[in-house]
Amino acid sequence: MENNRRLFLTLCKKGSTSYQYAIIPFPSSYNIAVEAAKKAFPETIDPYISIILKFGMKRANGSGTWATLRPEDWGRVVRSDDEIGVLIGLDLIYGQVPVEMPYEPEARNNRG
Repeated sequence: MENNRRLFLTLCKKGSTSYQYAIIPFPSSYNIAVEAAKKAFPETIDPYISIILKFGMKRANGSGTWATLRPEDWGRVVRSDDEIGVLIGLDLIYGQVPVEMPYEPEARNNRG
């Protein structure tokens, strides 16, 4: 079994155009990824704050976007070296990214 699998995290906060990045060992589930994100950005993420993870991907027109990532799909969708957006402080409704989210993922997850 590979022990060098990893995940690229991008921390996105409401009202900020400055982003933080981390690389973590590949988590086995969405919930474990949320906990790992809290540990990766301890000075920024309150341990009790709600976090939503989004999958960074390239659209057909070449632009990057954050896609909904359902916890139950983690094992079927996310692979080593994918970019996952860690969204906090956005008054999020599950499955939606607010209009004010200015960051566009690097689209590292293009598997086309």
